Amino acid sequence: MAIALAASAGAMILSRRLADATGKRARLLHATAALVMGAAISGMHYSGMVAVSYPAGASPHPGNLLAGGWMGVPLAVTIGLLLVVAIAVVILDRRAARLAAAQAEADRQRLEQMAFEDGDTGLPNRSALDQQILDRIVASQQSGRPFALLYLTISNFRHRTEGPGERATAALAAEAARGLQELIKVSGVSCWLARYSDNAFAVIVDGPFGQPQATLFRRVQELVVNDRRVGDSLEWQAGQSLFPDGGASSRSLIRNAMVPRTPGDIGVAGLHPTASSPASGAATAPA
Repeated sequence: MAIALAASAGAMILSRRLADATGKRARLLHATAALVMGAAISGMHYSGMVAVSYPAGASPHPGNLLAGGWMGVPLAVTIGLLLVVAIAVVILDRRAARLAAAQAEADRQRLEQMAFEDGDTGLPNRSALDQQILDRIVASQQSGRPFALLYLTISNFRHRTEGPGERATAALAAEAARGLQELIKVSGVSCWLARYSDNAFAVIVDGPFGQPQATLFRRVQELVVNDRRVGDSLEWQAGQSLFPDGGASSRSLIRNAMVPRTPGDIGVAGLHPTASSPASGAATAPA
């Protein structure tokens, strides 16, 4: 009785611990549980054998139908089937646990994607941009390397999307995003592009004073003067800021980059501390 109670209590404790265990700890608990249950089974068996006593010369009654001669095969088959079922249950349980873990990870990634990705263009959104700027600020403070922020606005976005509906607006935004991605790709610069609002995009440019970056700035200048269009008849404005000269926080960098500049002030000339001030006019408010 005491052995059975102790074994049952141990099994319940191990079962509760195994539910939350992972990795090496789970394997160790599984091995311990197997040893405990094996000791419990053998302990009850042999203690029961010790507790039984037979008178000297005792033998089974001739009419006893529980003679062992015919019980071996059925007992072995039954035990074998039970073992097969137990192994199958364990395999299915492990498979279900893996599927549940994979589904949980997929749900987590989907929620993260929804939180930091723009649904119309597939680009990072404003929240992701803020986080990326903060990461760049920390890295720049450690390495001393500056970075620039380009703010590109479609000035005729409202005019182009009056009346067509949300689907046409999303299509126009996706078209503009593809055009900007192609412009960056052709420039040969590794940049970080995000959609900031309905009509605005932001580009983080690392090492803005390099030659490849100068090519990107030149193409943005051409974009502003419509020598090189991105999108179907879209009119663009561009502003920029530099860390740390143009702002020490993500909010100040974005606010300063929102101020439209003349094409000649886009690029290294406008990033230099002694460069001319931005073109007059208030920042274009996001649509």
